[in-house]
Amino acid sequence: MGLAVLEELRRRDDAEDLELVHAHDTTALASLLETPHPVVLVDAAFGSNPGEIVELGVDDLAQLANQPVSSHGIGAGEVIA
Repeated sequence: MGLAVLEELRRRDDAEDLELVHAHDTTALASLLETPHPVVLVDAAFGSNPGEIVELGVDDLAQLANQPVSSHGIGAGEVIA
């Protein structure tokens, strides 16, 4: 899911001011999140329907840190927490 969104954004003309990054695994997120700029993380999520957009804030992800929400072994919430 995340890669499809990334590729679509790369094709758009209005994304030239964005830094689009593919984090190969969630352990790379920590360094990517060390920025004063807004960050949008796109990934598939357990518990939602395919194609459904679910918006989670930092607090939401932190609350999910101890729950299995990722097939990557470590979830974004765990990285943020």
